[in-house]
Amino acid sequence: MRDKSRIDHVLQAWDSPFVTLSCEIEGHALGGGMLKLEPGEAGRILVPSARLLRTLDDPAITDAITTMRAWRHWNVPS
Repeated sequence: MRDKSRIDHVLQAWDSPFVTLSCEIEGHALGGGMLKLEPGEAGRILVPSARLLRTLDDPAITDAITTMRAWRHWNVPS
């Protein structure tokens, strides 16, 4: 991070559904369905402001995460 003063905000926001979805979109799957983020991919993860983050608690985001994870695991043997 270039702006060290934002580290606390990023740490608080990291577990939010919005940031989780951003990770799912930017990352790529490895064997077994594991999600991997290369440095360039991680640099594209969206971390909204604290004010905006409070408005992003939407069931559609949670549904999108579930869908992305299902796509990532589509070829994992059961």
